[in-house]
Amino acid sequence: MRDPSIFTLEDVLRQLHKLNVSFTFLGSPTRSTYGFKSLRQIEPGGIYYLSSGRVDTAKLEDSIILYSGDDLCVGRNVTVKVANPQLVFYKLMAALVGADAPGQGIHPTAIVAETCDIDPSACIGPYCVLEDCVVKAGAVLHSHVVVMRGSTIEEDVTIESHSTIGATGVAWIWDSTARKRVIQPQTGYTRIGRGSFLGSDITIVRGSVNETTEIGDACVI
Repeated sequence: MRDPSIFTLEDVLRQLHKLNVSFTFLGSPTRSTYGFKSLRQIEPGGIYYLSSGRVDTAKLEDSIILYSGDDLCVGRNVTVKVANPQLVFYKLMAALVGADAPGQGIHPTAIVAETCDIDPSACIGPYCVLEDCVVKAGAVLHSHVVVMRGSTIEEDVTIESHSTIGATGVAWIWDSTARKRVIQPQTGYTRIGRGSFLGSDITIVRGSVNETTEIGDACVI
């Protein structure tokens, strides 16, 4: 069975055409297949991008190199000239390798309040806990995400494991007569903007009283 992360030069060039990327290439392939590699871990048979000439290109062997300049020695490599090598590398890798597509629906181990409004195309992962909240189309919540009351997760948001949205936080004042803290209930709201990506172990505290803590559209945290 062929490794799904291994590609021929023809696969790469065909995908560049599908992505409407203008390119020219030099050199002839010295091997039948290639795989995406990091410049921090150079191996033969890689697909790499170079944004500058700072990398020791002598270490690149039998590989496909995305590059924007004219000064790269081809050697035993195939050089594919594109305007923005890093952007093209990311698009190419996303198209050919991608990530496992998330499922849809609510995992049976998730705990979801009856008052939640969850779009059927959203993905609620294992052991998530959702209080009175809204989760819109295309949102993906990985395992162990907590979404507390008054939170709205907009379209195409991804939240990775062990993050909490709408945490209460604490606002208090000292009562010197009673000699104790008087805590103000946090009754505000939280909104995570469309297309945002929140990594693991992130806490977003809700707004105070009637305020809303907002993470804007397409943010990465």
